[in-house]
Amino acid sequence: MLTAGELALRIATKLQIPPTDTYVTKVIPRFLNDAYNFIWDSSLWDELVADDFDYTIPANTSIFILPKQYDVILRAYNSETGDPIKLVDRSSFADRAYSVGTVYTKDFILDSITALTPSPVQTQLVTAQRVTLKSSSTDTVKIFIRGLDADGERVSEIVTLNGATPVSSSLTYSAIEAWSKTARPTLGFISLMDASSNVLATLGAWETTSAYPRYQIDGENSQDFAITLTCKKAFIPFENEFDYPFTELDEPLIHRATMLGWIEHRKMDMAQAEDALFQKSLATLKTREANEDNVVLFVPAQRG
Repeated sequence: MLTAGELALRIATKLQIPPTDTYVTKVIPRFLNDAYNFIWDSSLWDELVADDFDYTIPANTSIFILPKQYDVILRAYNSETGDPIKLVDRSSFADRAYSVGTVYTKDFILDSITALTPSPVQTQLVTAQRVTLKSSSTDTVKIFIRGLDADGERVSEIVTLNGATPVSSSLTYSAIEAWSKTARPTLGFISLMDASSNVLATLGAWETTSAYPRYQIDGENSQDFAITLTCKKAFIPFENEFDYPFTELDEPLIHRATMLGWIEHRKMDMAQAEDALFQKSLATLKTREANEDNVVLFVPAQRG
């Protein structure tokens, strides 16, 4: 399995670009990530890009938030009985929402899960308070925060990090609407915390803003309701030349990225030839994975 840097050099050779050309470091990585994202979204690799996530929906609550390492919900189960919550319709509420079959548990009926606008934090503030920020390294970048104050008015400010030493905001927030950093990559990851040092959200080294998938269920349960969700992991692009793809994808990545390069150079006949090679190599990969594991399923992607 080749690294992103090695893949870029292979693609440059096929495009007849000298390996020292800035095109190799500036443009080809974009083609490579476009190809990687296309392959990631073209099939739902059940065993390779999915994880089970156990979650308890609190009583009298209809909205829940997933960790941001997950993208969409593929399947849902009743954790108490183990009964599957059947995903019936994947298009009713846009491409990241799912209607589900009815499951009875005590006095609660779970009818559907609907995707909402992502949340900037995984845990929201309970009372109005100052927030604190820190890095896991020596970062001193500026962090922008926007939210609501104790009176519900929208306020914002910029906080400068002091490495791993927590820095408090000047303003008081009752809710966080957005937060972002002014530079990437940072040396470490950034934590946004409440006044008691509980982590509300994080920003990775290469992230500029934070987004957590947010879902709503139909109705509210009078007691806690435990569910097990099989979620597709969020796509993580190649961020440096030493990154590896999630599985053996060398041939499909090279052919797809080369196709995009020939399209940019208006070499449509060359692009068509690479596309044919891409389709063949991807089909071979799917067959190989299915034969090896006997559990990998391929379902049309729901994202446009």
